[in-house]
Amino acid sequence: MKKIISLLFVAGVLNTVAAQKITMYSTTASERWTSQKVTVLKHASQTPEVSVYMDSLLQHVTGFGGTFNEIGWNALQSLSGRT
Repeated sequence: MKKIISLLFVAGVLNTVAAQKITMYSTTASERWTSQKVTVLKHASQTPEVSVYMDSLLQHVTGFGGTFNEIGWNALQSLSGRT
């Protein structure tokens, strides 16, 4: 009986993890807070546009990513002009 309950529990957890949905929100000049469904491809059918070579140093990356949004704009507005 314990094995059956354990098996059902594991199956439920795996089903929950597999059923997660991703929603991306973005703001453009014409629309605010638009939502889009994002699909995760397990097997890509195209060649990737970016390749990372961990075994050789071709370019020094000083930063990666970042966004600027309305909350960041409000924070910048609170600074004085001399800052």
